[in-house]
Amino acid sequence: MKRSRFFWSLLAGGMVWGAMVLAVRGTEPSAEKLAPAAPNQSVCSGEATARQSKAALAEESPVEQRKAESPSSELPKPESAPWKSGEPLPSISADPTLPEQEQLPLPAPPRSLMKQFMENSQKAEIAIWKALAEPSEADFADTPLRDLVAYWQQRHKIPICVDRKALEGVEDRPITIHGKATSFRAILEQVLDELDLGWMIRHESLWITTRERADEFLVTRVYAVDHLVSDSADADAERELEKLMEVITETIRPQSWSDVGGPGTIKPLVLRGKKRLVIEQSWPVHLAISEFLEELAQSVAEPTPHRKSPPMPPEPRAEPPSSPNG
Repeated sequence: MKRSRFFWSLLAGGMVWGAMVLAVRGTEPSAEKLAPAAPNQSVCSGEATARQSKAALAEESPVEQRKAESPSSELPKPESAPWKSGEPLPSISADPTLPEQEQLPLPAPPRSLMKQFMENSQKAEIAIWKALAEPSEADFADTPLRDLVAYWQQRHKIPICVDRKALEGVEDRPITIHGKATSFRAILEQVLDELDLGWMIRHESLWITTRERADEFLVTRVYAVDHLVSDSADADAERELEKLMEVITETIRPQSWSDVGGPGTIKPLVLRGKKRLVIEQSWPVHLAISEFLEELAQSVAEPTPHRKSPPMPPEPRAEPPSSPNG
């Protein structure tokens, strides 16, 4: 009886143990499933066949394909940076590899350039004004304008330009002038008046153009007139400047000022005690104003002759009072 019970219990335990082993082994993947399938290799080269290669590429994701096709994005790092943070940038004009004669100079500041341009323009204007005052010849017979321009350039050493678009057909017109030698300005204006032309200073040159264009080409200049007005308060100085303005506008080209419909303007300016006139006019008018102000300054500076006052009768001499005793 005891032996039969022991046999059946041993059998039941063996069955339970076997069931547990089978259950555990069933949950583990098989070695065949875990091991990757070895690709079929070609007999000739040992490489994957074309069909297997296409299948492998198809199984790869698009991102992996782009990574495989694109080159590496990592660039080689430089051995040393050109400059470190916090240090000044290297100068572009100090290149030790170039000799000194090949070093390119840096451009000057804009203020220096503007000053240089203004100085060059002023020098050209002064040279042209001096040439206009120089003596010149006034004896020409049937001479075209272009030949006169060539002669004037050679004689007075200034650049002269002719507005060919505005002067079509006038350059070949013969000009005859017989007179005494006088200033270049007088001869120039005499020739231009005969052709109904005008002149102006433009691009550091003396330009010959139509009279209308010369009158419409306005430039602004500032005239110092401290020597022509008294050293008074600002209000009195402005009144004196206004009187001087009236004299100028009534004397120099009266029809060319804005108060009568002309293009020119004149304004007073008192700045830090200095008296100025700001005038916008054509070049011939500016030249006439300069001559007028110079003559006016000379007339003011000339000493007036001292007038002696008429002799005064001597004062009567006071007699001492007589004593009462006689």
